[in-house]
Amino acid sequence: MEKSILKNNFEKSSILEFLLFLIIWYCIFRFCGTFVQGYNIYEDNQVVTISNDLNNESFFTVAQKNISHDLKYLSRFRPVYFVYTIFTVKLFGVNLTYLTALSIFLCVLTAFFLFRFSVNLKYSATEAFLFAMLTIGGRQISAWAELSAAEVIGMFFLSLTLFFLSKNIYSSFNNNKYKIFFVVFLVICSLCKETFTIIIPGILYLYIWTFGVRNNLSFKESVKTNYRLITAIIIYFAVILSFFIFVLGINKQNYAGFDINAMFRDFMNGVLFKILTEPSFIIIVLGIFMTLVFAALKKKENIILRFNENYSKVLIFFVLITVPQCIVYLKSGFFDRYYLPYAFGFSFSLIYILKNIFQKTGIHKFIKYGYLLIVFTLLIYQIKENAIPPLKAFAKECSNNSKMINAITENIGNDELLIVMDPVQNFHEAYSLRTYLNYLKGTEKFKYDFVKADFISKYFADSAGYNEGMINAYEELGSNVIDSLRGDQYIKNIFVFSQLNNKFIKKENKWLDISKYRKEVYGRFILYFKD
Repeated sequence: MEKSILKNNFEKSSILEFLLFLIIWYCIFRFCGTFVQGYNIYEDNQVVTISNDLNNESFFTVAQKNISHDLKYLSRFRPVYFVYTIFTVKLFGVNLTYLTALSIFLCVLTAFFLFRFSVNLKYSATEAFLFAMLTIGGRQISAWAELSAAEVIGMFFLSLTLFFLSKNIYSSFNNNKYKIFFVVFLVICSLCKETFTIIIPGILYLYIWTFGVRNNLSFKESVKTNYRLITAIIIYFAVILSFFIFVLGINKQNYAGFDINAMFRDFMNGVLFKILTEPSFIIIVLGIFMTLVFAALKKKENIILRFNENYSKVLIFFVLITVPQCIVYLKSGFFDRYYLPYAFGFSFSLIYILKNIFQKTGIHKFIKYGYLLIVFTLLIYQIKENAIPPLKAFAKECSNNSKMINAITENIGNDELLIVMDPVQNFHEAYSLRTYLNYLKGTEKFKYDFVKADFISKYFADSAGYNEGMINAYEELGSNVIDSLRGDQYIKNIFVFSQLNNKFIKKENKWLDISKYRKEVYGRFILYFKD
């Protein structure tokens, strides 16, 4: 009878917790216009391509083709991400609204399971709420607005991994079942994206540490008790890491990957500076400093011993999660979705320190609630300054993209469209535009004009990499590139990346009379139509 009452109370509280996150994230995404944002010209072409493939091939053939392409041409291994993406397109087609709603629903589920994980570890509801919100609610929230972000499904499976980790350790029954779920979801999570693979040591460390706390064991005793599980996970990690290093290669992309020279050269400026200047890290240091000072003043304790007892383990966990992420993104730098799962290391460390402060009897309540207020202020700042503005900007950009595409389809008729592009930096976006127009109107006719941008992003700063991209562009599109000396007086419709507009007009002034065209501007893009 008592067990039944506890189960009913748990189910009711879980429903309320889920509804809380549903309301919060629905309101935020709704306010930012995410549900009606439109076409993302940089990423959403993958949805269209997969949909076209599914019309002609089986699910498994399309999955095999995408995973193989990822391996062969991009030196990436993200099988779970592709299976998920292909499944969702199979389910909803190219319905951008439904696909966006599904992504946001996964955001809610992720927050819920992160919350339950921390509650299972005996954190308070307030601490658990802060953990879930801080993990998701910063720059990284934009991942759930995109339809092609591997971080979305990666974070969902990470939240399930952590949930079953906590259930395995703290549940009084079905421990073996929860342990199996923990391992299965850890493996699935690691196959979503490489950045989730490299946190396996951190997750394993968290398991050993938490198991020891739960069963009053030393770290060494916890390792001995779980040696079979630990050995299996270490072997799996060693195998998949070897696959990345020796089969795929770790530095084949010009914008990402592990570069040992860059790591030694930029470690101080890149990794350490990035971590040390995060607001979350400053608040973590503040919390540690406060507890150590009060311990020294009140009980005259040895600060080093107190630090080792309370904070050494959480800082090791913090390093195992955050430092590998910084190393991977040394080349590209962090932006938006790249903060996942990096932010997880900060959020968990923060609530651990918050809990530790509230458990200390020697610290005045004013200090405790003051620190809690600082953490809440951080959350509000993250949402207000780092989450909402990028979401609104992304939604506005996608809305402009849709308006621009509608203008093309309404005006182009059966005529050709000239796409003016930097052959390297705009190649992907031009391909995406062509893919979506073909999807909307059937086979379209395109011409191209290659104009090199004045600004070269750091992704293509390497001249050899840029030249290779130029060769690839000519191989794929060269037969349809216009002759600037002769031009083409019959071109009535022109699409231009706005940063190339002046150079394009100057380059083609021998045949192009731009005054005869009607100009329409859509954010980063300009359209010219000749009536």
